[in-house]
Amino acid sequence: MVSVTDDDVILAGLDKLDCGDIPCVETFGFKSGGITYGGSAVVMKLPITAFQDTDAPPTHAQISSLLSSDAAWSVSPAGYETVRSARPVPGELGVVCLLRSPTKEKTALVRLEYGNGVTTWAPGALDGSFGQGTSIAVSDDGNVAMTGLSQTIGRWPQSLDTVARLSLFSGVDGSLKWTRSYTVGGVPELIRHECWGVVAIQKNAGYVIACGTGIEPEQCNSGLPKAVRANCTEGIGDNRPGAIPRDPDTWQAMSVMTDADGTLLWQRVDSYRPHVDPAPLGQNGGSAAEWGTLTSEGGVVLFMDDPAAGSLGIMKLSPQSLASGNGSGKGARVVEVQ
Repeated sequence: MVSVTDDDVILAGLDKLDCGDIPCVETFGFKSGGITYGGSAVVMKLPITAFQDTDAPPTHAQISSLLSSDAAWSVSPAGYETVRSARPVPGELGVVCLLRSPTKEKTALVRLEYGNGVTTWAPGALDGSFGQGTSIAVSDDGNVAMTGLSQTIGRWPQSLDTVARLSLFSGVDGSLKWTRSYTVGGVPELIRHECWGVVAIQKNAGYVIACGTGIEPEQCNSGLPKAVRANCTEGIGDNRPGAIPRDPDTWQAMSVMTDADGTLLWQRVDSYRPHVDPAPLGQNGGSAAEWGTLTSEGGVVLFMDDPAAGSLGIMKLSPQSLASGNGSGKGARVVEVQ
C-alpha cells in the first residue's frame, strides 16, 4: 500500500515474512485483499525527496539512515501480520492504518501521529463476527470508511452467506458509527459478494466500493439440497427473470455507490467481454473490481482483475454518472489493457 502526500510517501505492508511449512514463493500466486501467510505488520513515512532526487529507488541503507532521522519513522504494531491499508487524514496530522491479525482473520484500526508515528487511538481488534476488513478511505470530515465482507452460516449444512460490507468509524476515537451490507439478490448461500477497495467521494458525498460477485466451486457442496446443488453447478445463483447464469469461479465486477450514511444509491455488475467476437454476458472469463481512486475531475476509476482475459480491466465513472443515480452515463466503460 502506498499513499503520497505533498511532502511524504507512506508505505504499508509487512516485514519478516514467515510462511511456516509453505514455501513463500507459493503464497503470492494470488493474494486477495492483502491476505498474507505470516509476517510482521509495518508502516513507515519517508520524505518524498528520497524518491525524487535520483532516478534509482532508495537503497536499504538509505532508508535505514532516513528512519534514524526526524524526517521519517517506521512503526510495527505488535500482534498483527500486515498493514492492509494506510491513509493520511485530510487537513490533519495523522495516518490511519488497517491491520490484519493472524488470529481468526481479525482486523483493527489504529491512528498514528503524522509527525512521529505515535499512536493516537487504537480501539483494538474488531470481533470476528463483525467481518473482514480489506481497505479503508478517509473522508473529508476525517471519518474512516472500511470495506470488506462478512459471513454467516447459511440455511443448509456447510453453506455460508457471504456479503459485501461497508462500515464507518469515527475519526476522533475509532469507534464504530454504522455498518451496512450489500448483495445482488438471488440465493445468498450460492452468490458471494466480496469488496476490496473503497473511494471517499469529495465533500462527504458518499462512497464507491469496488467488489466482486460470483459462485465459488466449493459452495456447490453435498450439504445443499439436490435442486440447489444442481443450480449451483450450472451457475444459476439467481432464478429471477433476466438473471444471467455465470459458471462457478466466473466472478464479475460489482461496484456500489452509497451516500454518506451508507444508504445504497446504485450498484452495477459488469461482465468482461473481448473486443473481437464478444461472447454472451457471463460466459467469457471473469473479473472483480479490486481497487479505486478519484479522478482529477471528481469521477472514479475502478481497476479490475481479469485473470481469464490475461489483462487488467479499467472502468471509468464520470462525475455525471456518479450523480445519475445508476452509475451509468458517458464515460462509464471497461477497457482491456494487454
